[in-house]
Amino acid sequence: MTTHRPAPPAPVSADDADRKAHIRRWIARRSRAAGRAGAGLLAPLLTLPALAAAQGREGFVTASGIDGVEGVALQPDGSARLEMANGVDVSVPAADVRLGADGRVLVADRIVEVAAEVLAAEAVGTAGAGGGAAGGGGFGGGAIAAGGGLAAVAGGAAGGGGGSGGGGGATPPPPPVLDSSLLSAGGFANGDIDLGPAPEGTEELTVTLAGSDGPTIERTVTPDSAGDWVFPEPPDGFPQGDLRVTAIARDAEGAEIDRVAQDIRIDTVPPTISLDDTGVGADGVLDIAERDAGLTISGTTDAEDGQTVTLTLGTASGQLAEVTATVAAGAWSAEIAPEDLAGLSDGDAVTVEATVADAAGNPADTPATATFDADLAAPEIEIDTISGDDVIGLADATDADGLTVTGTTSAGAGQTVTLSFAGADYTDTVTAEAGGANTWAVTVPQSALESLRAEAGADAQISGITLRATVTDAAGNPATPAETTIDADFRGPSITLDAIAGDDRIDVAEREGGVTISGRTTNVGEGRTVTVTIDDPDVGDLTATTDATGAWSALLPQASVAALPDPGTVQVEARVTDADGIAATATTELSSNFQPILTLDQIGEGGVVDLSDTAPPEITGTTLGIEAGRAVTVVASDPDGEILNATAPVNADGSWRLEVRQATIDSLDAGATVDVTATATNADGRAAEPASAQVEIYLPAAFVVAGTAETGATLTLSAIAGETLDSNEGVETTMTFDPAEAEYVSGSADDNFDLFTVNEDTASTGRVIFTGGTAGTQLDAGEVMYSFDMTDQGAGPITLRFSDDVQGGPTELRIGTAGADTLTAGAGDSVLQGRGGDDALDVSASGATIVVFDSDAAANGTDTVTGFTTGDTSLADTIAFTGAADLRGAGDTVQALAGGAALGADTGFVVFTTALSDTRDATLEAAAEGLGGTTAGDAFYLLAGDGTDAALARAEIAGPDDASVAVMAGFEGIGDLAALRPDAIILPDQTPT
Repeated sequence: MTTHRPAPPAPVSADDADRKAHIRRWIARRSRAAGRAGAGLLAPLLTLPALAAAQGREGFVTASGIDGVEGVALQPDGSARLEMANGVDVSVPAADVRLGADGRVLVADRIVEVAAEVLAAEAVGTAGAGGGAAGGGGFGGGAIAAGGGLAAVAGGAAGGGGGSGGGGGATPPPPPVLDSSLLSAGGFANGDIDLGPAPEGTEELTVTLAGSDGPTIERTVTPDSAGDWVFPEPPDGFPQGDLRVTAIARDAEGAEIDRVAQDIRIDTVPPTISLDDTGVGADGVLDIAERDAGLTISGTTDAEDGQTVTLTLGTASGQLAEVTATVAAGAWSAEIAPEDLAGLSDGDAVTVEATVADAAGNPADTPATATFDADLAAPEIEIDTISGDDVIGLADATDADGLTVTGTTSAGAGQTVTLSFAGADYTDTVTAEAGGANTWAVTVPQSALESLRAEAGADAQISGITLRATVTDAAGNPATPAETTIDADFRGPSITLDAIAGDDRIDVAEREGGVTISGRTTNVGEGRTVTVTIDDPDVGDLTATTDATGAWSALLPQASVAALPDPGTVQVEARVTDADGIAATATTELSSNFQPILTLDQIGEGGVVDLSDTAPPEITGTTLGIEAGRAVTVVASDPDGEILNATAPVNADGSWRLEVRQATIDSLDAGATVDVTATATNADGRAAEPASAQVEIYLPAAFVVAGTAETGATLTLSAIAGETLDSNEGVETTMTFDPAEAEYVSGSADDNFDLFTVNEDTASTGRVIFTGGTAGTQLDAGEVMYSFDMTDQGAGPITLRFSDDVQGGPTELRIGTAGADTLTAGAGDSVLQGRGGDDALDVSASGATIVVFDSDAAANGTDTVTGFTTGDTSLADTIAFTGAADLRGAGDTVQALAGGAALGADTGFVVFTTALSDTRDATLEAAAEGLGGTTAGDAFYLLAGDGTDAALARAEIAGPDDASVAVMAGFEGIGDLAALRPDAIILPDQTPT
């Protein structure tokens, strides 16, 4: 049973005889109790009665010297254990124990008498242990005898003791406590208050229950056959508090056999308990954080400190947890671990119950209870698309109302949404929406956007701005934050105007068909309207629409163009607004001038008039803004003065044409430059800007001169007949040169004419005249007319100029050194001959030029040729070789071949007409290897290109798919080689076998 242990009652007094009697009875009872429990279970240790412990404090004796004491043991609590000769141990309270200066254990001198009584009581104890009836009567083991102050302690019984001679002592055990559960049957039994059965011969007992105040209850009870008895009383008839039970045993004659007194305590008042805090806060709802952290549940009770509170938590599905708490200072607190709450589901109703019993064992009449709900579902939150495309712009930054960011959430109305943006937080409350997710709208102030705009700086753009929205529900559960990333583009719209008509000028030609005004926009979007305004009252506004790239264009019609001032300037403005209504403009000045236009076409072939042409040239051109029939005046002048002044009428289509008379052509000198100017006015008298051109007068030379041999510094030069040479008509050719570059070798001339003379009189000043001709048999083209020697002065390239007074135009020879030279052809026919080294040869001037290469690739070097002209024209240039070469077959055939075609038996030069990827050696070798009909040992010259540039190389075949090349020259800008005529190649002589 549960016992309540309050402070013991005040001790009662006893005289010496009573004390001794009580000790004997107490020892006897302990011995009998030991016998009932099992021999030896209780006998070995006898604790002195409190009364004895409270007596005799006058002096102390050595414990080991007391009769019957065989051993002394000092205990940790200061008490001492005496081992008696009869096998009984006596425990001496700490108050009766001292430690001598020499280490001996001293006990109060009264313990001597107690020890003697223990030894004397052994026979009584033995009898009690054996039969349970011996010992001269008295209430059995465990009783507290009191008569005039008797009290005994045994097996947890409580009694008081004291006397006039004492002065305090060991605190006796507390009295038995009777609670409501024990008294609920209507009384208590002797065993309930630690009293043994009545002595033999007891007929009845008079039992009284009395306290320090209040009534005394007396009952006469009859023991049963075992001597046990019951004190009857209804549960609500018992007084509360510290009481004394006195039992007097009487025999059949009513004589008193024995009596005993026992102090008890009756406590049947239940404690109260309250549950003040469930740990879930004022909202009475358990949220996720509280579940995960666990709960502290607390309350108060009037149960004694140290009592246990039992706390249970459960739901409709069953118990969740049961924990205990200990009362301290009238309060209790229990911890509920997170794992005890892990089984909860969202929406569960949780019941909490706290129970307690007081020290007497009385349970609280009513458990303390509380309930709370579990809200374990976190809300959700989302952010809507911001500004339509997750890009905030200039309109947002300039809006005084700021930027509104919206979204949805499952959190309830009134909950606070926090939006984190650019390092700051902004809030709003949730608005309830019927039939759907609740909404929220947070305003970011304009100042925050302006700060962001300032951060963007000159670039006006920021990428990857993170917005974060958070919310908690009413229970405090936080939603998983919603995040979105946006960009900021504060550039705003912009618009540009392209140069109108290319130069912001409209002329008469552009007036005829109208003018397109165009431009581009940025940060505007597709489909926006551009308005073009021209500040002329006679010209209306134009509109255009932006495309996906931001481009726009509008046509200013011919009628509007014609309405522009002539001449004059107007302002043109293009304006556009973006979807936010922010406008952008661009302006330009447009000038209009409808002055007539006169053009002059190229005269001759590439601005060159060939005097050998049988048909005289025409001078042609076009007009705009000049009426048909109006005259175009053409004036031409050469270095000697005006040679032409004539007019031509304007045709209906604006063109005009002037035929030049043959007499005018005949008056021109080869090599001269003619300036041509055309002028015209319209019917209003407004003149067009004059059109002008320069024309070079060209006459093919009847022969060319080239170096044909070289011995040391002596160069042998040969005059070679051209296709137009009439050797019977003869020649009278003047050669001029710079004596610092070369010296004529007197008497070196040799010829194939029938008549030939050389005038060397002025050779020292750089002038020699060659005169000669045939008397009937014409020299064929390519035959040597005459040859002569010149001594190279080592001053660099040599230039020799030849002009003939009988036939043909002028020609010149520019011959280089053995090193790298730069040679540039003149305006007439020329020969450029590098002589070795990596030369730069410019043949872009008018006239036909022969480029002479050394037939030996190694001796030639790698030259660069620019301006080479191909095609069927008298101004086409020619490739020639000097020296002899060992070529395939006879080596006298030039073939134009596509890739994979077969060579002829005597092909010495291949014009490769298939465009290559490049002109590197490996590519040229692959082209040569791809030609058919080759055999090992074949050699030929190969000119191949990529459609723009070409390379001249000597190719040698070592076997199938095995060719090597030695590049001799690169031709920059030569173009498509299909335009190169085979007769523009002059092959070298074949090396004699």
